[in-house]
Amino acid sequence: MGAAGDISDIAVSPDGRLLAAIVMDRARATRDLWVYPIAGGPGRRVTFEAADEFAPVWSPDGARLLFSSSRGGPVELAVVDVNSASTPKPFDADTEGIGKFAADWSRDNRAVLYIGGGKAINRSDLFVAPLTDRGQTRALLDSTFVETHGRIAPAGDWMAYTSNETDRLEVYVDRFPTLGEKRTVSADGGGWPRWSRDGRELFYLSAGGDVMAAQVRRAGSRLEIASPRALFRVNLRAPARLDAYAYDVLPDGRFVVNRPIAEAGTSAITIVLNWTTALERR
Repeated sequence: MGAAGDISDIAVSPDGRLLAAIVMDRARATRDLWVYPIAGGPGRRVTFEAADEFAPVWSPDGARLLFSSSRGGPVELAVVDVNSASTPKPFDADTEGIGKFAADWSRDNRAVLYIGGGKAINRSDLFVAPLTDRGQTRALLDSTFVETHGRIAPAGDWMAYTSNETDRLEVYVDRFPTLGEKRTVSADGGGWPRWSRDGRELFYLSAGGDVMAAQVRRAGSRLEIASPRALFRVNLRAPARLDAYAYDVLPDGRFVVNRPIAEAGTSAITIVLNWTTALERR
């Protein structure tokens, strides 16, 4: 793609044709939501408020983006139609008084996942908000630890997430939306998990900077997860926030990464090609 700027979070659309990215408006010193064609070409600005937007998450049909915004003071959720010039609408979730950071939108369009909390309380929990009844919003994980990076499996019955319950970030999976079969995926630290589009692999970033992959196999209602293997190392931009993602995976298995370039405070969106060659050399 080659798009460059002060870019933080990125997220690929369900059909793999578009990339949502958060870009700094240097004139106003605020971050806004942009959409870029994966095939290349100019991007299109989606939000224009004098506030910071971040944590973009695509709807299953690719027509809307759920994101977080500070325009009302505390961080709240909002939704915007990417195909029109409409004003973003608040996404009301029944959890007052805490920051809300968008995490995922289930493929069956039944619920969204978000992170509630932040630095003010030195912890965060994962919440699920049913789209048909926001009043039924509830905490999936409610502990004294930091729980973040929630990602729902394509089939909708499992989720991956990151927790620091062992004094360092590790990747876990558990059933969704009712927990009950938790297990650890990463071995020596990790975070920022993402599922492959077919649900057969779970990717994450290791503490050492490798993109990792664990094969996933379904055995009835159970989930069997193989030992993770390193795919390749990439110089990703340091996350602007703990919940910010610097990479995503296209439907064909290519990776889109946000990497720093020489100019201070600037990064470029790049599609990683032929990463399997690096894997073969290991």
